[in-house]
Amino acid sequence: NNCNYGENDNECTNPNNSDSDGDTINDGREIIYLDTDPKDADTDNDGLGDGTETTNCIYGESGIDCTSPISPDSDGDGINDYDEIFNCVYGEDNDECTDPQTTDSDNDGVEDGDEINTYLSDPLIEDTDDDGLGDGEELNLGTNLTNTDTDGDGIDDYVEVNNCIYGQNNTGSDCTSPINDDTDSDGLNDWLEITLTGTDPMDDDSDGDRLSDGQEIAGQDRNGTSHGHGATDPLDADSDNGGIRDGTEIETDDTNPNNPSDDFLAALDNDGDGLSNGEEITEGTNPNDPDSDDDGLSDGDEVYGLNNTYGYTSDPNKEDSDDDGLNDSAEISNCIYGGNNDKCTDPEDADSDSDGLKDSVEISNCIYGGNNDECTDPKDSDSDDDGITDGGEVHNVTWGPTNPMDPDSDDDGLSDGDEIFATSTDPLDADSDDDGINDYDEVIPINCIYGEDNDECTDPNEPDTDSDGINDYDEVNNCIYGENDDECTDPSDDDSDGDGLDDYVEINTHNTDPNDYDTDDDSLNDGYEINTLESNPLNIDSDSDGLNDTWEWRRATEGYTYSLIDDDTDEDGTLDGDEDLDNDGLSNLDEIQGNNVYGYITNPLDQDSDGDTLFDGDEIDPQNINKDGINNQYNYASNPTKKDSDDDLLSDLEEILPSNDTYGSRTNPNDGDTDGDGLTDYEEVSYYWNITGD
Repeated sequence: NNCNYGENDNECTNPNNSDSDGDTINDGREIIYLDTDPKDADTDNDGLGDGTETTNCIYGESGIDCTSPISPDSDGDGINDYDEIFNCVYGEDNDECTDPQTTDSDNDGVEDGDEINTYLSDPLIEDTDDDGLGDGEELNLGTNLTNTDTDGDGIDDYVEVNNCIYGQNNTGSDCTSPINDDTDSDGLNDWLEITLTGTDPMDDDSDGDRLSDGQEIAGQDRNGTSHGHGATDPLDADSDNGGIRDGTEIETDDTNPNNPSDDFLAALDNDGDGLSNGEEITEGTNPNDPDSDDDGLSDGDEVYGLNNTYGYTSDPNKEDSDDDGLNDSAEISNCIYGGNNDKCTDPEDADSDSDGLKDSVEISNCIYGGNNDECTDPKDSDSDDDGITDGGEVHNVTWGPTNPMDPDSDDDGLSDGDEIFATSTDPLDADSDDDGINDYDEVIPINCIYGEDNDECTDPNEPDTDSDGINDYDEVNNCIYGENDDECTDPSDDDSDGDGLDDYVEINTHNTDPNDYDTDDDSLNDGYEINTLESNPLNIDSDSDGLNDTWEWRRATEGYTYSLIDDDTDEDGTLDGDEDLDNDGLSNLDEIQGNNVYGYITNPLDQDSDGDTLFDGDEIDPQNINKDGINNQYNYASNPTKKDSDDDLLSDLEEILPSNDTYGSRTNPNDGDTDGDGLTDYEEVSYYWNITGD
C-alpha cells in the first residue's frame, strides 16, 4: 500500500525482492536509515548509484567519508559528485579529481566550484598561475588567479605585493598595486617608472616640482597640454638648473624649463614663504601671509615638501590637508611611529598606513592592549603583527572586533591572523567549538596523532570531529577502553577499533568496547556479530547452548545446521551442544569440554580423534557405545587421543582385536602388561606367548 517511491513517487517496493531497485542496498535500510528511494537506484540523480555512494567511502580529509546518496553535491561546493569523482583533469599533470566531500580540495581558500566555474583556476593547485601568491590570497587581493601579471604592467603580482620599497622618493615602504598598471596615476606605467625612468611609482610627482612624472616626460603642463618646451626631468625639480622649479616656470612664469637663461630669479616673494607672488596666485595662497592656513607650516614648505624629514607635501590652504583630524604640522613633526619609531604620518593621506583607520583615530584611541591603554601605530598597518590589519581587527563584524594591540586576543596560543586565515577559528574564543579543548591544542602538530595514519588533528570548529556522537574532549580524556581499560577512543575516527560500529553506538547502545573490535574475544568482530550474525558481542555463547559463537559460525559456514542465536537450530528437540556432529557417540559439548570420567577432550568434528580406527565414543565408553562396528569383546576402554594408550608398542586397535598368538588373545589397551607376568604385551605377542595367562 505504501506506493510513494520511484521517479514519480507512485511505485511500491517488491515484497519478493529485498532490494527492489537493485542498488545493492536492502529496501528496509534505504527507508529506515538512509532516507533513500528503494525504487530508484540513484536517489539524488547525480550519476552515482546509491550502493556506490554508501560503500565507496574514500573521500574527505580523513579519507573515510562516503558521498551522500540524497544530495547530488555532497560537499555543497557547486560541483556534482559524479563530476568530482570522474572529471579528473586537474592538478599538475591534469589527471587528478576534486574531492566530493571537501569543498576546497587544495585548501587554498577558494571553493572547488568557484575555482572551476568562476575564476577558471585549478581546484587542485594552490597557486594556479604559479606566481607565488596562493589562489585564496589572490582572491583577497583582487588579482587574477590564472595570470601572473593581473594589470599587465610588466611586473608580476607577487613582486608588486611584496616589493614594498616605494614612496618618499623610493625610500618608503609602499607597494605598487597588482591591479593598477599606474599605481600613482601619473601617466607612467609602474614597470616603466621602476625600470626605465627611475621615478617613484608611488609618487605622482617624484621631484616635487608640481608637475606629475608623466607630464614631465610628455612635456605637458598641469592641465595635460603640451607647453612646447619638450620633456623635463621628472627626477629634477629644476631641470635646467636655472634656479626656478619646472612647475613654476611652466605654470607661473611661462618660461622654458629647459633654458636656465630665462629663469625669472627676480620674482617677488612678498611674505618670504618660499613661493613667489606668482606661485602664490597659482596655488591660491595669500602672497602676504607666509602661512596661509595657519597650520604652522610655511606655504612654500607645504607646496614643495621642504623642511620635513620625509619630504611630505600638503595643502597650503588647509591646516588639515587630509581631513584626518590632525594638523599638517603635527603630522610631519611627530616622527615617532613605525617599526623603528622614526616615521611621521602623511599630511595628505588620512590613513598613512592604509589599514582602514584614520591617523587621528590610531593616535588618540588608546583603548587596546593587555591593559586597555595602548594605541595602534598609524604607520604600521598591523600594529600587533598578527597578520590582520588594524582596521580589519577593529571594524570586522564577522569575527571581531579583535584587539589590534594583542596578537592573540583570546589568549589561546594562536594568533588572531592564524585563527582567521588558517584555522578559521574564533579569535575571541579560546575554545571555538566549546568542546573543552583549547583551539591551539586542537591544531598544533604535536597533537595531530589521530586518524588512520596517526597524523590527524581534531577540528577546532567541530566539537565532535568524527561525527560519532561523542565530544572530542571525552574521546581524548575518557581513557577507559581497550584491553587494559586505559585507552581513549579516536576523535578523528568514528569507529576507533574498525569493527563497523560507531564509537557512540558501541558505548551507549551495545555496551561493547569501542577500542576492542572483538569485545567478547570470540574471534568474531563486534560489528559483524551485531549487523550480520545478530549474535551477542558481549557473550561468546549468544544462545547459551554451550557452544562458542565462533565454533557455531564456522560450522554454519561449512554447511552444517548451526546458529549462533538458536540453541536448537534444527528444531529436533536436542540442543545444538548435545548434538553429535561426527556421530561418534559423544555429544559436541562432551567432546569439547571433556565431559567423561577420564576428562579426555576430543575433536567433535572427527569421530576418530587419534586416527586409530576406534571411534572416540567407543574408546571412552565401550560398554554403552558401539559406533565403529569393531568387536571390543572385553569392552576395554582406551584413550581416544592416543593410538597406543598404554605405550606398549601395540595400537589400541591391535590390543582389543585377537592377537596372532596360539590363544588369539585380546589385551587391555590401557595396561602394557595385561597378565602381569613381567613381560609387556608387545613382547609376548612377538614370541607368540600367552599374553593373558601366566
